[in-house]
Amino acid sequence: MGVFQINGVGEGGDEDAFDRQRQISWWDQERVEGSRILVVGAGAVGNETLKNLVLLGVGYLLVIDFDAVATSNLSRTVLFRRGDETKNKAATASTRASELSLRPNATIEHADADVAWDIGAGIFRRVDLVLGCVDNAEARLAINRQCFENHIPWIDAGIHELACHVSVYQPGTSACYACNVSNAQLEDARRRYSCDAVRRTFLAQGRAPTVQVASALVSALQTQEAMKLRCGHVVQSGAKLFFQGATNIMDSCELRLNAKCALHHQPVRTPVQTGHGRSTRVREFLEWLDRTSPSPSGSCLDMTGLGWSLLRSVACGTCGKRVVLNRPNYRVLEDSCFCEACGPAQTRSYPLDQQYVSAIRVTDAEPGLLDLTLGDLGFPLAGLIPVARHDGEPVWYELTQDIVDHFPGLAKVSSP
Repeated sequence: MGVFQINGVGEGGDEDAFDRQRQISWWDQERVEGSRILVVGAGAVGNETLKNLVLLGVGYLLVIDFDAVATSNLSRTVLFRRGDETKNKAATASTRASELSLRPNATIEHADADVAWDIGAGIFRRVDLVLGCVDNAEARLAINRQCFENHIPWIDAGIHELACHVSVYQPGTSACYACNVSNAQLEDARRRYSCDAVRRTFLAQGRAPTVQVASALVSALQTQEAMKLRCGHVVQSGAKLFFQGATNIMDSCELRLNAKCALHHQPVRTPVQTGHGRSTRVREFLEWLDRTSPSPSGSCLDMTGLGWSLLRSVACGTCGKRVVLNRPNYRVLEDSCFCEACGPAQTRSYPLDQQYVSAIRVTDAEPGLLDLTLGDLGFPLAGLIPVARHDGEPVWYELTQDIVDHFPGLAKVSSP
């Protein structure tokens, strides 16, 4: 992860790099420059979007991507070049975007991270807008959930061959992405996991047919909607805008609001900020809770309903010997579930007798559990930790120290 400080140019007529956009009657350049935008995905679309945002003068950008640059990326990305192969996309894109920025004192930060599991609510709560430049349903569902739970607007962009689409989602005003997700999209989101929720050892990556021009087109539409939203101009929320480049037909359709969508009935969470982060050990966190917010039966870290579980151990599918894992199930690969005696070649692919942990107290924790870090348990950067109260309602604690340690620029410009 890194931070880049950029020096820019002055203002005033032709000496002002942003003079032409200031001429638009409804444009608010100061609001653009004060914007905090999270860009998820630094591939073909993400490259174009980052380029557009820095040239418009956005003051703070956070770029997230866990993937590495491949040779096939080079013909579709304006920020990558030969020699970048195997480098992290987010780090490389943020470095190159900083070279284009004309905004005085703009800040670009990045994280080599998976938005589905590594980025917590504390990060989403501190930005003004999220731009989704991703290519799979799992990432879109994760962005949508975080944005709706934290009341942050987001704009989705996608491409296929010469076609592209853009959708604006504003919590509380329209349908969300999950309202209209199809069975095929849900299946796509589950492709990375086996039936017991551990990660598949190998999953062939899809190669969507497309060209760089489609990335440029969809990014232009996405960025334009973003600027309209930030400047207070009218945008069409809860609709999908299509452009079919093969026939040059542009159309839009309204997305149906699903009254049964669980996200629209989520209670508002007001987390307690803390001086803890993912590196804090479980024992330290629980003892801090007992000192600051004592409970009659002791503080209980309640992990039920979080979307993942801590997989303590499994039994070898061949000999039955226990294999200690102590990892969240989404970080466990199928071929991790074997014992040394049998080895992966001799072990059945489906592990038996899985042991999970859902609640942790200092008084009754299993040996070794309290020495794990909150990150070991699976909590993301700046994530929210639910602590059960005696009345059954959880109190949510934010891992605020992660913002300070990993995203100092965001900590400086934001105050949720």
